[in-house]
Amino acid sequence: PNLHESASIDNEGRLIFTINNLSITEDYKIETVLLGKEAKKVRANILTNEMTAYNTFDNPNLVNIKEFNDFTVTKEGLNFTIPKCSVMRFIVE
Repeated sequence: PNLHESASIDNEGRLIFTINNLSITEDYKIETVLLGKEAKKVRANILTNEMTAYNTFDNPNLVNIKEFNDFTVTKEGLNFTIPKCSVMRFIVE
């Protein structure tokens, strides 16, 4: 119940999926299987911080989107850990 995901293929044929971790205490190891798609090029972004974190005029970048590279491309798909309180987006070409 803590993980929510969405996947689609864009008009360029790229697989785009997002995964949200709603837990405030647990990170989760994820092993994905890409059916009918080989992961030739993968890019990812993450939005995460503590649950109580927020941006202000004095600190406008406390919570922001960052490049995410801590994933492994496998024969079947992708492996990664999604941190607590985070949203991740993967683009698979």
